[in-house]
Amino acid sequence: MKSIFSVANTSIQIIATCGFLLVSQLAWAQPAQQFISGADIASKVEAYLNSQNMTSEPKIASDRQFIRCSSDLSFLPLFGSFKTLEVRCPDEAGWKIAVRTNARPVEGMTSSAPVRKKTAKISRQKNVTSTAPKMAVIVKTSLKRGAIITAQDVELSTAGRWHADDIFTTMQDVIGRVAKQNLNVGKAVRASQLEHNWMIRKDQPVILTTKMGGVEVSSKGIALEDAQWGQLARFLNVSSQREIFGRVASEKKIIIGAKID
Repeated sequence: MKSIFSVANTSIQIIATCGFLLVSQLAWAQPAQQFISGADIASKVEAYLNSQNMTSEPKIASDRQFIRCSSDLSFLPLFGSFKTLEVRCPDEAGWKIAVRTNARPVEGMTSSAPVRKKTAKISRQKNVTSTAPKMAVIVKTSLKRGAIITAQDVELSTAGRWHADDIFTTMQDVIGRVAKQNLNVGKAVRASQLEHNWMIRKDQPVILTTKMGGVEVSSKGIALEDAQWGQLARFLNVSSQREIFGRVASEKKIIIGAKID
């Protein structure tokens, strides 16, 4: 009888050991939770914009981690512009983020304006006074330093009481940007309050514009430093070879001696 019990105990131990090994192998074979990094998302954003004949520089931390989707990511331009995309995981328990892209047409594919061959141009315009109030992007939800601004955090309002040159007038220029300091409700968002998002790069060709009454004079220039929207920066007038200061009004337009409209 003693030998029978010994054999039974040995059999139980063998079965238990085999069961443990089987469970271990199954656990090892089961893949860990899969993630997609910010760098991977940036690559997918670039590929999507390339298919739209756009070149881009997605602004997203490469080491950020997101749950990988079982289906393809979807991309939606916010406010009718490719400069900011909503990236969405369409899974039932998916996620979505806003990514600032700095998208622009690929050279030679799409042009938003005709190429100017002359180094300078003088055009006469009617001196029309606009009665429409200037709009500004206002903080709707208090934001902490380091927060990424979403469409739910800001809104457009009349800019009557804000006179700074670097306030934003369109939502798409703010969404996806990172706050450099705490932003309070009811205040206009200023470029100086956000992490640098260079609109002009050093050595980049620009158009220098001077407005005097109904006359606008434009000439070619070169950026002498990086600058963001609304910033006063140094530029070289190609024709006169003089260094001048101007405010950044767009990715190419620089306004000399006047505030940005």
